[in-house]
Amino acid sequence: AEQAKAKRNRNKVLKIVGICLIPVLVCVLGYFIMLGVLEHNAKTDSFLNEDGTIKGKNAKDYVTVCDYKKVDRKDFLPKESDVQKAMDAILEEYIETITTAGTEYEDNATVNLTHKVTVDGKEIKDIEYSNAPYELGSNKYTAEFDKKIAALKVGDSYEFDITFSSSFSSTVLAGKKATFKGKVVSMDKEPELTPDFISKNLADEMKGTDFPLTAEGFKEYCANELYMEKLREHVEDYIVKNTKVNSYPYFYTKSQYYLADKTYLSQMDYYNAMLGGIYASPVDMLGLESRGEYKKELKKQSETVAAYYLACQAIYEDAGIAKVTDQEIHDYITEYTTTDYADFVKQYGYNYLA
Repeated sequence: AEQAKAKRNRNKVLKIVGICLIPVLVCVLGYFIMLGVLEHNAKTDSFLNEDGTIKGKNAKDYVTVCDYKKVDRKDFLPKESDVQKAMDAILEEYIETITTAGTEYEDNATVNLTHKVTVDGKEIKDIEYSNAPYELGSNKYTAEFDKKIAALKVGDSYEFDITFSSSFSSTVLAGKKATFKGKVVSMDKEPELTPDFISKNLADEMKGTDFPLTAEGFKEYCANELYMEKLREHVEDYIVKNTKVNSYPYFYTKSQYYLADKTYLSQMDYYNAMLGGIYASPVDMLGLESRGEYKKELKKQSETVAAYYLACQAIYEDAGIAKVTDQEIHDYITEYTTTDYADFVKQYGYNYLA
């Protein structure tokens, strides 16, 4: 997919960081391209050389680059709970919904409930459930509620009272006795992470990494994705904060201005298609007061992007990084997108991809 993140082995990354983080910076540049945050047009490509640098410009004439060889390193190893959330997010599309009556729950299962809640004989519409997920063990209401639901099976009906403490978060239920009447509609069954399942369903997700197609390999892959995300953010933030912009190349920055405008328009069209035409203009979408404020926003965005790319180009030139080869560009694009490579080059332009 266009929004796939750059995928690298953690040990290799740590080694790269120990050198000077240059390959990570190149990865960051590619990351922005693959995210599609800047929609391309032919004019942008005309401002770039075949290696992706700004044509006819020495980046050091515009920025005083940071000391990129001394980027402070931090511990970005993710928490176990965050790794689990990342795994769950990927596995969500493979969840099987079990509706067979009498099916017993799995440990800490998510069950789907439909029920009505009454307090003093009156229905409380705000907290009705209609085939809504409930995670056993979460104690979302109370431990007693959780225990009563856990004692049931798929297809079972239930009716019971729960007395809430006066400190309960919902003012409607705090200090009240509520009656829950409903049914366990289904249970969500998560896939078992067997080598066969991972090979069939997650091989594309893990493509381009050194992680084995096993449950442990998948977990390490997710941990590495989180690690790389934090590292990229740290590197980008370091570059932005520690590079001084002396001036902006006019035509290149102007092209970024128009790209930002086009991107906002595309976003607006997308939201309008999804939500039924709620925005009349990007000014409305961004919550701005006037067209003048919108132009200031575009100027800010274009200068931010120009400054970042100038800083990266200055580092690229200073470190003497070799030009990316045709094969490297081809391999990178085909690894992280399903779009035909030739079509991708036609859409974005070779110089822009480089």
